[in-house]
Amino acid sequence: IATRIEIAERGEALAIIEATRLGDLYLEALRDGTSLPPAIDLRTSGFLPPVGNQGQQPSCVAWALGYASATFLAAQKSSFEPSTAAMQASPADLYAKLQALRPTGCRDGTLLTDAFDILIRDKVANMEIAPYSDSMCAAPRTNRQFGVVGYRRIETGNTQAIKTAL
Repeated sequence: IATRIEIAERGEALAIIEATRLGDLYLEALRDGTSLPPAIDLRTSGFLPPVGNQGQQPSCVAWALGYASATFLAAQKSSFEPSTAAMQASPADLYAKLQALRPTGCRDGTLLTDAFDILIRDKVANMEIAPYSDSMCAAPRTNRQFGVVGYRRIETGNTQAIKTAL
């Protein structure tokens, strides 16, 4: 059963990413009529990479979607702990690909939708191949190790749309 993870920005659910096992308990609870907890904490899952630091570069989208989300999904799917750079999606590579799409000289932030499109179409290299430094604007890599299946927009106030997405 495919399950999903929701990414939120500015109070609006912006994306649903296909995953493999995340939310199976939620789906079982929904089928059984069990009430669901108001939140779930993924920090203890063992699938999140160590906390990173974007430094002075406005690369938060690349860190959130590339490093954190794409790493989490790959780790969960393969049941590995992403403790080394080779097992972590590179925010530097995603930010470089975002800069190639809409050049800002690495001085401005980027769009979530552009990042999702890149993760679907191009994927990104790992941190070992494309290490991150906030003092340089890296060139995009051709490695295609980390990505996502898809996304779609849902409104947080639309309970039915959220239930349907789950």
